[in-house]
Amino acid sequence: MSHWEEAQRKTQDMLEGLCFSAGLGTPWDSPRRTKAMIFLLCASFDSTVRLWDVERGVCIHTLTRHQEPVYSVAFSPDGKHLASGSFDKCVHIWNTQTGALVHSYRGTGGIFEVCWNAAGDRVGASASDGSVSFPLCLIRLIQ
Repeated sequence: MSHWEEAQRKTQDMLEGLCFSAGLGTPWDSPRRTKAMIFLLCASFDSTVRLWDVERGVCIHTLTRHQEPVYSVAFSPDGKHLASGSFDKCVHIWNTQTGALVHSYRGTGGIFEVCWNAAGDRVGASASDGSVSFPLCLIRLIQ
């Protein structure tokens, strides 16, 4: 079984029933990292986003700025940031290493899906009112 498959199995076992939406990734580069570290983003109906270290089975960050259930999470292409979207109409951009909130955007409807463009400088969101947008140009915010 590959490292990735093992991580997926561990993740499913560890988080059974805890997450609404999740995504696996390898967030940031670290000079101390000797093998691929796999992290999990977990969106939850308790209005939180959690970043988990799958290998160790521990929660690294619990992000708590949303006021309604979080429906979608996504790592940026370089893994240094994550986006979260909630029914509170907000898209939040977070630093994956520190857990700090980098920027927020308030839309016109509850957010059901967030995604990054390939360059990692824009975040798209689809909302309950039918709007779809790439609301955040992050070039200046995350440099």
